[in-house]
Amino acid sequence: MAIVGAHLFLPIRSCRAWALDTVVLLEFFLVTFFVARSGHYLLSPGDCFQLFGLMAVKAGFAFAGARRNEKNVRSDWMARGTVVKQQHQLDQQHSAMARILSRLCDSLVHLGADLTIVEPCPSLGALLFGRQTLGKNFCDFMALESEQPVLIDELRKTSAASSAAEPDVGMLHVSLLDSFKKTVRVHVHHACFWASNGEVQYLLGLVESGEPHCDTSEA
Repeated sequence: MAIVGAHLFLPIRSCRAWALDTVVLLEFFLVTFFVARSGHYLLSPGDCFQLFGLMAVKAGFAFAGARRNEKNVRSDWMARGTVVKQQHQLDQQHSAMARILSRLCDSLVHLGADLTIVEPCPSLGALLFGRQTLGKNFCDFMALESEQPVLIDELRKTSAASSAAEPDVGMLHVSLLDSFKKTVRVHVHHACFWASNGEVQYLLGLVESGEPHCDTSEA
């Protein structure tokens, strides 16, 4: 009974557990056969027929339970495979989009929910003449404090208006500060998306406006 009960919760692919049934049945048949040949019967023929019938019924229930759990296991694996495939496709789409934008923009910046730069961005460092960017808050590179809340508000509006199927985009102008304390005017094209962990993230495409760099005091 314990073996049958165990098979009700195991998929068919658990072949080692089925081998245990085979060993138990073989031992029973061998013992019955040799004892019967010696002239001693452990069970009457009617009892043997009843026992074999009961074992067949138990084996049928065990196989039915194992087959049901096999379907559940296969369904779960197929669902996981579909999710992994979709995630892989989304990663490829994001990579392709990032490559296209990197050709159209002077710099492509990937921000976390707290506006921290989460991926290496050498193009932004080059735009700002060697400033370290990875792990820094994007607002730290803005020359005018008055523009920081404007950027934060625009990004929040973008995330609020976006959905997983239709992300929203926007654009604004900000001034950045390079390593020589000069301002760099850029157009910021921004969009938001959701990472695999459900956290909102932002993608900024920076295009230099072409205005000459000027000292902070002149900005």
